[in-house]
Amino acid sequence: MKAWSWFIFLQFMILLSGDTGSFDALMGTYWCWVLGMVWEKMKEIWTASVDAWNKWDLLLLLCHVTATGCFVGGIFAITRDRSLALSADELNPFFIGVYLLAIAVILSFARYMSMLMFSETIGPLLLSMYKMVGDIFKFLIVFLIIIVGFATALQRLYSSPRPDSECLLKYFQATQEANNTNFNFTAYDFCDYGRFAQLHHSIWYLFGTLYGKFDFTDLDVTAPNAVQFPVVSIWLSRILFIIYITISIIIMLNMLIAMLSDSFSSVSSDAEVEWRFARSREMLKYIPKGRTLPPPFNLIPSPKSGWYFLKWFVLICRGQNTQKENEIALKLAKEKYKMTIKMLSTRYLLAYSLRRDQTVEN
Repeated sequence: MKAWSWFIFLQFMILLSGDTGSFDALMGTYWCWVLGMVWEKMKEIWTASVDAWNKWDLLLLLCHVTATGCFVGGIFAITRDRSLALSADELNPFFIGVYLLAIAVILSFARYMSMLMFSETIGPLLLSMYKMVGDIFKFLIVFLIIIVGFATALQRLYSSPRPDSECLLKYFQATQEANNTNFNFTAYDFCDYGRFAQLHHSIWYLFGTLYGKFDFTDLDVTAPNAVQFPVVSIWLSRILFIIYITISIIIMLNMLIAMLSDSFSSVSSDAEVEWRFARSREMLKYIPKGRTLPPPFNLIPSPKSGWYFLKWFVLICRGQNTQKENEIALKLAKEKYKMTIKMLSTRYLLAYSLRRDQTVEN
């Protein structure tokens, strides 16, 4: 039920992104679903569930709730002042809500993959992918140091042109003519410094080289209003770019492929054991009370909730201590837990001894 509920929720997210006439109805259903997920998370925290403080779920709910708050706040603001509907301010609540909703959509689709852990075919593949993602983050830390270093070096080379460049002379002449007034132009308005003139442009360009989006002619600034660079700077920039290409594409990417292959092999060797543990971890999330129905159906009071409320109300009317009842239930639960762990340990040791005896006989 949880998987199907989440699947239908993703379908609503897709419909919200399309051109549909029933946008208000879809948005209302989306808000009900978000409210149901918040209520479910509150019950998990109250019952101290295994998955109560899952960081991924908390971030997902934060994005959904904040986006919903921005949409609702924007609607109330427009009802009070109609002119806000035509506002193009970047801090418009609707814009902020759309940004957060886009992030929440990615997190929601990624969250659905964890529910496929119960599949014997897809589960081991997900475990391999999780380990690979961790390796990619480790690789990005090393690669970030390399790319920022080379981008800074190239930016310094391409921000020091020859002072006798024709476009710079025009810039200095314009500054002298506007010496007594406030001018709002820079040297970049007169001169073309190339793709490596600014640090963030250099980083993006070097990052694009990993996907083959580079050309050695980009190192030569040949625009009509291009500045001139010293010969040493031109040749040094080419040498640094070749070294970066060698390190990033030939060495780093092959190292990443080797890391991913090693991670996949290590998980595949113990795929069944790893998958069974991961599946058991997912099952533990549904053992505590309070998760009978998935969102948004959990907003509807169930007969079980009514029975618990009636039982609690009777205890209060009789003057009985509900805390003592909870302590007794907790004690019984601990005893049952210890007995279950003991039986599982005995079962595991028995299966291990039988497997060992069969291996010895063979």
